[in-house]
Amino acid sequence: IRVLLAQVSYASSVSRLLCCPAMPPKLTDTTPLSFRQENPKRSGSKAHERFEKYKVAKTMAEAIQLGALRPDVVNDVKQGFCTVLDGDGNVAAASAASAAASAAEPPKPAASPPAKKPRVGVGAAAEAAAAAQGVPAAAVWEPSPARAALQQQASPARAAIPPAAEAAPTEAVAAPFEEPPAAASPAAAAPSEGGGSSGSSAGAAPAAAGGVVGKYADVDLSFAKLDGKPLKFVRRVMGEAKRLLSKQGLEEAKRDGYSFSLLDRENLSKWAVMLSDLNPDGNLAKDLKGRKLDSCIDLEVSLPDGFPMEPPFVRVTYPQLTGGYVFQHGGICFEPLTAKGWAPSMTMPALAIAIKGILDYGEVKVAGEGNRAARTVPGYSAEGARKDHNYIVSAHRGGEGSSYGSLKHYSS
Repeated sequence: IRVLLAQVSYASSVSRLLCCPAMPPKLTDTTPLSFRQENPKRSGSKAHERFEKYKVAKTMAEAIQLGALRPDVVNDVKQGFCTVLDGDGNVAAASAASAAASAAEPPKPAASPPAKKPRVGVGAAAEAAAAAQGVPAAAVWEPSPARAALQQQASPARAAIPPAAEAAPTEAVAAPFEEPPAAASPAAAAPSEGGGSSGSSAGAAPAAAGGVVGKYADVDLSFAKLDGKPLKFVRRVMGEAKRLLSKQGLEEAKRDGYSFSLLDRENLSKWAVMLSDLNPDGNLAKDLKGRKLDSCIDLEVSLPDGFPMEPPFVRVTYPQLTGGYVFQHGGICFEPLTAKGWAPSMTMPALAIAIKGILDYGEVKVAGEGNRAARTVPGYSAEGARKDHNYIVSAHRGGEGSSYGSLKHYSS
């Protein structure tokens, strides 16, 4: 009986050793240790930094002095990063058993993401597509008969489209230039009462020019060079010129009482503008009639390289005007012509109509006739008008402009 009990006890002990993982030995401050010199911790982590410091330790106490935490060492022993030695410097039996068990355990395969059920269609085409992708035919999604019937009822027009026409991609049309925004009334293009530009001006992106090519195809601008000009300037100026010189643009100009003609054919940056059909009841029209002058005003518009984000420079060239919003050398006091009041969405036709409004309904009078044949004024010059403009800009910088007051009477 004693022999039998001893055999049973021995068998039970062996079974526990084989079935249960070996427990790491109890670690004391004097337990001799040997750490792996290659740092196995994740680079950049605090554990990686601590391991670099205490991996040279020979005992638990030295490891703690070098910055290790006791749980760090215990975990290193379990993971096989640290080996417990016996008194003779050999690997302890329990540590060797733990390392062997860890090495013998097969690595767990990485979990693969669940396969998505392909929705490739129904019928023979779906099965062919599934076979080409290596998907079992049973995995191909097919709608229920009721769902298929609802889809056919909901889209009868789509069912009538031939497959070739349905799959044909739409071709994008390259936009060679930018069409200016649609002409707006002066009040819509003007800034708000607070002096800032209108909210719609910054967000009103010019329309894509895919349809502009056909719309203004009769205009040839091949003579323009535009060398060294910014891309935004080129796109906007090309769009403005196409619109102004097209048949439709000329008809609109005649109807609204203005006309544009190029003064700088190379860069499209300087234009001559004639304002006609003035208000017959206004002071300006009466003065022109009294002096037997044509009922029209000549302007010169210069577009800076920063256009349309910067305002154009506009001056009066004929006849000599005074009072209202016109200065001594032909400069025009109009807040939309300053950086404070300019709206990039304002087109050149809209600007011409707005200036026509302040001349029609302001206190502007004729001060001189100049050279009637050449339609020039001796005292008018671009340099003098720019001095007027600088004075106007400094005046508008500190407060609200009053040049919008006359626009409320203008119905164009």
